[in-house]
Amino acid sequence: MAFAQGPTVIHIKLTNKGRQLLSQGQLTFSKFSLGDSEINYDFNEEIGFDSFEQKILRPKDQNPEIVNFLEETVSGDTMIDLPTVVSNTSVITNTAPEKGFFTDSGGTFSINNTLTYVKNPYGAVEISNATGGTQILIENPTGDIIANPDNLTTIGDYLMIKWSNPILSGTTGTTVNEAVPYIWYKIEDIVSGTMNGGDLVVELDKPTPDFGGNGVGVYALAYIYPNSNGREVSGDSIQNYYGKYFVTDFLNTATLSFLQNWDCGIGNDPLNPCSGDGEDVPVWNMSIIFTDEVAGVQETDYNYSQYYTKEFGGFVRYIQQVSPWIKKLGVIHYTNQLPYNTYGEGLISGATAPTLELPTIMWHKETGSTIGLTLAQSGTSQTLSGLSTQYFDLTDQYGNVVGKVFNDLQLFVIEDQELLFAMSYKANRNWTLPEFTAALNVSICPPSDVDVEIIS
Repeated sequence: MAFAQGPTVIHIKLTNKGRQLLSQGQLTFSKFSLGDSEINYDFNEEIGFDSFEQKILRPKDQNPEIVNFLEETVSGDTMIDLPTVVSNTSVITNTAPEKGFFTDSGGTFSINNTLTYVKNPYGAVEISNATGGTQILIENPTGDIIANPDNLTTIGDYLMIKWSNPILSGTTGTTVNEAVPYIWYKIEDIVSGTMNGGDLVVELDKPTPDFGGNGVGVYALAYIYPNSNGREVSGDSIQNYYGKYFVTDFLNTATLSFLQNWDCGIGNDPLNPCSGDGEDVPVWNMSIIFTDEVAGVQETDYNYSQYYTKEFGGFVRYIQQVSPWIKKLGVIHYTNQLPYNTYGEGLISGATAPTLELPTIMWHKETGSTIGLTLAQSGTSQTLSGLSTQYFDLTDQYGNVVGKVFNDLQLFVIEDQELLFAMSYKANRNWTLPEFTAALNVSICPPSDVDVEIIS
């Protein structure tokens, strides 16, 4: 037992019997008693020894019972009433920094193109070179170069192209205001050239659009992102280094297993990427959990058994307490098992609740003519059927429900299947399609000499 003053705190170590009762849910207290079982007070009194000078041994787990009680009152009562302990909850709020590839300035979004996010901010594609194949030439129209020779494009990096077209040109700026395709590709091979040289040819994981040779002199912005976020702490600086990517925030098994979030510490051990001091990672990421094969995937491509998310199909089943039709689920989480967590113990609700901003998505339920989608929690707290887990609806700015927000679990889940495909970097579009509708249209054309009576 230990005491600490101001305020007084009593730390009690349970005995083996106490732990047994605790494990059985039978450990309840109404009274307590204090005593020094290691001292024989009768003996001390007989020899005139001052008990205050005697050392008390450390209590033993197997001590059978208290021998010498300390009396509460002169009446000799040794049992002290234990008042009910009231649990007081204090809510402390914290404003977390924005995460993402984009910066919001009063509703106007711009692509973050510093070296914290991209490998090279000067790339562009002349759209007349897009002929529907999987190879594309990335040029450097500005002539600016990156001095760090290690900051090279490598196999596995990601390429985002803000596609112009022969009619809508001049879309190489970082502002997200044109309703054009923002398409992600994965670089499968480096064919030739370099970004600094303006003659980089890469092999992509899917075909580009085919402009049929049109659009000479019309460029589309092309940013290359590292296959991991490509950051290593060197002194007080954070730099990108070729071959030294220790934090993978696009898709990481540690992230999927909820061991870390985006406030993962950056270390120098590739087997333990979060062994550092909690350096901040600048982006948020969604992992799509599949529970079956994806339609259209070829046998030579990745199949369901190879997906990183296959181990989390049970979580989708958990969510199916409400929506049993869900086959895939997008998960954005801000929880981990370590103490240096910017997001605390939960997500707040109300006017200051966190939002997800998707500036490049063309949402088919948009009532205006703008690009972009904002998702936020809405309504009152609800409970999953048959469970005690609470959640809020995740809705767009018009009230359309696309998923759920689990504040206590620090999770956003996106259930709208069409939106999930548009958000995936593997998608060949950033626009969503309206729900398919069908109706039966019957036309009867009888011969001219036949009378037809239609009864309804």
